[in-house]
Amino acid sequence: MAVLVVEVRPHWFTAWFHRMATEPVVDVDGVESRARWGVNRVPVTEGRHVVSVWFRYRGQQAARLGAGGCELTVADGAQVPVSARLGVRNGSHFTVA
Repeated sequence: MAVLVVEVRPHWFTAWFHRMATEPVVDVDGVESRARWGVNRVPVTEGRHVVSVWFRYRGQQAARLGAGGCELTVADGAQVPVSARLGVRNGSHFTVA
């Protein structure tokens, strides 16, 4: 078993708003996990994975705002750092690397 260490950060200029009004979501291979702003640990199996990050306003269930993603290959037992940064503007997307 491996672990993705996903650091989800809003832009510093709008961080106060996002921490108050939104919730990030981390999706690995189509499986959503409610996340928090900051560091999130997601267990995964060895192999290739598609990672997506987006946010929702609190209380919403279906919205996928600011979605961004990447593909990566994970070795067994690895702890893989993943950075997800949201842009400053309304309508910005996450840059996931």
